[in-house]
Amino acid sequence: MKQEEIILSIRQRYSNINSFSEIFLDGFDEGSVEGFVQEVERLKALVCLIGEKDDFGFPVELLAFYRKMGVIRDLQLLRRG
Repeated sequence: MKQEEIILSIRQRYSNINSFSEIFLDGFDEGSVEGFVQEVERLKALVCLIGEKDDFGFPVELLAFYRKMGVIRDLQLLRRG
């Protein structure tokens, strides 16, 4: 991937992550929680692709929310099973 493509992709991931803020106003259904977690994981993967460390400078609030969404996702999976 070229640098411009990577930057564009990182911006798209941030945009996708921000769109979940509106979705979560309606609730935390399984699909939206899973989608949010996947978008953050994709963003983290892109950052690793450009050679940055895992703590690249993501907003602390984003990482904290990501961890909480992981717990919610685990509880949803347990409830489903």
